[in-house]
Amino acid sequence: RACMAATPMRSASLSSAPYAVFVATRATRGEADLVVAELRGLPGVPALVPWQGDGSERWDVYLIGFEQISELGPVTAELRSRGFSTRLEVASLPRR
Repeated sequence: RACMAATPMRSASLSSAPYAVFVATRATRGEADLVVAELRGLPGVPALVPWQGDGSERWDVYLIGFEQISELGPVTAELRSRGFSTRLEVASLPRR
């Protein structure tokens, strides 16, 4: 499942920044849009990534655009306080 979601995120070229936070998976685009609305005011840029699972389309919601892994701590803490189960994603190779 993680590979199915991460591959489209990387291939979609959503951001040149190396780090992202997975926020949630929703069954419909409308439900995913509601999650995006909850992300207003947080660092990062919301991104939606559709994928297929069990014959149905699903929508993963991410916050993208993080240059440093250290930026993710406060963001994930806030998201978890809001009830989300977050996950770090490496969207591209970190810059040196």
